Amino acid sequence: MHLATDNHKAIYSDPINVGKDDLLVLSGRVDNWDGHQWLWATAGDGREGWVPDNLPVKKAGQFCAAYSYSASELDVKSGDRLDVLAKSHGWAWCANDNKIKGWVPLKVLALC
Repeated sequence: MHLATDNHKAIYSDPINVGKDDLLVLSGRVDNWDGHQWLWATAGDGREGWVPDNLPVKKAGQFCAAYSYSASELDVKSGDRLDVLAKSHGWAWCANDNKIKGWVPLKVLALC
């Protein structure tokens, strides 16, 4: 169990979401966030967003998702208790008390 030590508000209302092997179009935009590289991508349904640099893999001259990925963030308030289900690129995939899941920056979480 982890405790949110600060508030976090989701940035994107309609985040990118891809399944394994779905096509991705990379824009060439790159960002370094807390020492982790992120790439701006567009999914087949037109949604855009930042994806971890290990998500796109080249197959037959196109980029595809190496694994299923959702950029859904979880709104949290300081003091919220969260179950951390996975960690990647400075973020934790969490579930809150209502079983709603999303990404939360690791820098706002503490083990309790």
